Formats: sequence, structure tokens, C-alpha cells
Amino acid sequence: MKYLLNILMILALGIWLGSILFFGLGVASVLFAPGMLDGRTEAGAVNSAILARLGVMEVVCGVVVLAGALYMAVRGKRVLNWIVLLCSVVMLATASYNAFQLFPEINAMRVSIGDFDAMASEKESLRSEFNAQHQTYSMLVKGEFAVGVLALVLHVTTLVSMAASAGYMQRNAHPKARPAREQKARTEQSGSPSTPSPAPLLAQPPAPLPPATEAEPPKQEQLESMQQK
Repeated sequence: MKYLLNILMILALGIWLGSILFFGLGVASVLFAPGMLDGRTEAGAVNSAILARLGVMEVVCGVVVLAGALYMAVRGKRVLNWIVLLCSVVMLATASYNAFQLFPEINAMRVSIGDFDAMASEKESLRSEFNAQHQTYSMLVKGEFAVGVLALVLHVTTLVSMAASAGYMQRNAHPKARPAREQKARTEQSGSPSTPSPAPLLAQPPAPLPPATEAEPPKQEQLESMQQK
């Protein structure tokens, strides 16, 4: 359960932040580029249709991130987990306000203004209010993106810290097995088992030779008996 929530949380944050970044760099700037569409009125209509879907997607991602952050804060009991939870609450509240409150008001003003390329003079005050609301929306989205980046960095830092702590505890759980594991690792790296070298044989001095005995000269009686024979 913990691993699944972490995967979903990182995936939701990636989709959330990536969609905001891509919309700002690859959608809005292209739609309102000169010569891309017939005019600002048509570009605004296409932009509003994309923003309506983007807002709903942000809220869905925010619910997933909030669920994962709440689980990690309760089970992990780390300060960074609670900071990530606070960031997710701020992000979801901002996305919900933009999607369900601020954006519908802006879109309603856009429809009321009608033609942005040839605007009537009586609608200038409404245009000013539209620009102010649009600027507020943009600032809120930028703040939401910054908080999301902070939440992603803190969440990944927490996961790395938890993995390092688990590995350290596992290594210290069986200290007597560490020399055996290190010996096995060295054996696998060398490619051949390290067998202990036999102890050298002690050089033993040669046995002393018996003393040489001199032959005794024959006795006189033996000589006489030999002569008689």
C-alpha cells in the first residue's frame, strides 16, 4: 500500500506540474502568437476550452497527492512529510478555487465581451476587470506550480532518507554476519574462492650420524691361530 501510494503520488505530481508547464510554454504562447489563428477572440475561445479540462485534471491529481501525503504524514511521522501534506493542501485549494470559482467568472466575462479584436467602447470597463482577473489567475497558477515543485523535492528527499535509514538498520541488525558478507563479496569480485594458504612446514635439522668406529687391530692370539692353520 505504501509503495503504491508513493508511485501514484509522484505520478500525479509529475502530471500536474508537467501540464501547467506545458500549457504555459507550449499552448498559450502558441495560441496567441501572431498569425496562428484568426484573432484574439478565437484564440481565447480555444484557450478557455483547454483551461476548463486542465482545471478538472489538476483537481483530480490534487486529490491523489493529498491522499498520499496524508498517509505518509501519519505513518512516516517525519517533519518533511507534514510539510508535503501542507503543500498538497495549499495546491489542491488553489486548483479548486481556480477551476470552480475564478475561471468560470473569467470565462463568463470573456463571453460577455465577445469580440476582443474590435471591442466596443462600453465594454472597456469589463475588459479591465477581465485583465485583472486573468492576472490573478496567472499569479495563482505560478504559486501553485512553485509549491508543487517544493512538495515533489521534499517528498523525494523523504523517500531517499527513509531508504537510507532502512539500509543502515538492516546492516547493523546482524553485525556478526558482516565479515562473512564482506568475504563473500571479495570472493565474487575476484572470481575464485579465497582458500587459506597452508602453513609452511618447519625445517627440521637432519638427524646426527652415528660416530664412526675405528676397526680394532687383530689380537696376537688370533694371529697365531691363523698362522697354525
